[in-house]
Amino acid sequence: MRRIAYVINFIVKGGPSAVVLNMIHNLDRTRFEPVLITLFEGDSPEIIAREKKDGLKIIECGHKSRLQFLLHGLSGYRKILENNHIDIVHGHGFVPDVMNARIGKSFKTISTAHNIMFEDYLLNYGKLKGWVYCRIHLWAMCQLNQVICCSKSVYDVMKNYIPECQYIENGIEDFTYSCQISRADLHIPEDAIVFLYAGYLIRRKRVPFLVENFVKCHGPKEYLLILGNGEDENLCRTLADSHVIFAGFQSNPYQYMVISNIYTSASSSEGFSISVLEALHCGLGVFLSDIPSHREVIVNNAGVYLGEFFSEKDFSEKYNCLLEHIGNIHHKGISRYQQKTLSALSMVKKYEKVYVSI
Repeated sequence: MRRIAYVINFIVKGGPSAVVLNMIHNLDRTRFEPVLITLFEGDSPEIIAREKKDGLKIIECGHKSRLQFLLHGLSGYRKILENNHIDIVHGHGFVPDVMNARIGKSFKTISTAHNIMFEDYLLNYGKLKGWVYCRIHLWAMCQLNQVICCSKSVYDVMKNYIPECQYIENGIEDFTYSCQISRADLHIPEDAIVFLYAGYLIRRKRVPFLVENFVKCHGPKEYLLILGNGEDENLCRTLADSHVIFAGFQSNPYQYMVISNIYTSASSSEGFSISVLEALHCGLGVFLSDIPSHREVIVNNAGVYLGEFFSEKDFSEKYNCLLEHIGNIHHKGISRYQQKTLSALSMVKKYEKVYVSI
């Protein structure tokens, strides 16, 4: 049996954390034994407690400084891997990849590329610092045994820098949820069309652009529901009207998906959005910015009408096109498409083949 260490900065709800947990939950335990290693402070206590209760071995390193860990933490990190008899180290993110590039040949090493770094890092850190991060991360990835991109759109970029990389599209688990919210609670008419965005209100997500253009386009029975918070929240509120409702961060966003019709995102860069997959699981149509990973979801639709994607120039045109085709959105068909094509189980089966091959 192979022991696999899944290494990530910290575990929270959503994003790469959700992908890691989906991998662990669906791993064939007759062939592989997972260990979760979190490097820094910031773990969700609820998630850690739940996973430990279910029997997952978790090592919380709890480091405070990423720089100090990168500079001085290698021997301690290697010792953790050795003491836990790890065979394969599967990193998720910049710091895990840099550390795994330096641990030597005693372990097989894999990385999942969760983003298009040339977009993400430059947006988050600025041009100069962003390019430095890109160069370091690319160097690290080239030292590993295998790099797996989370979508074809990420692969189409990364293959130019890491020729032997592959791609495996993200998938999510089937999930259940309790619904304790109604449209009446939010003062939304039952016959309204509700658009939903769930995520951070940060520069890369371009939520102000979404709010501003929705306000210009919406009719009397169309609403935009925004879940989340972030640095752009105040700007979004100044751009909003009474048809834009801010519900803040929600630990159970699915109950809001149940009362919505369309999931929307104007993000300028994504790897393969977990929020979009969760919305499809709930049967929502989509109205997404025209970026490669969003286009990948809509184009590979197996004959199911999922929705529309838009650019800065044609938001209004595509918005009206979506409303004209709203009757073609069949919620059960969308949910079945996600469960069949983009499930966590199908994702993990592909990763297992990679583990065996190295």
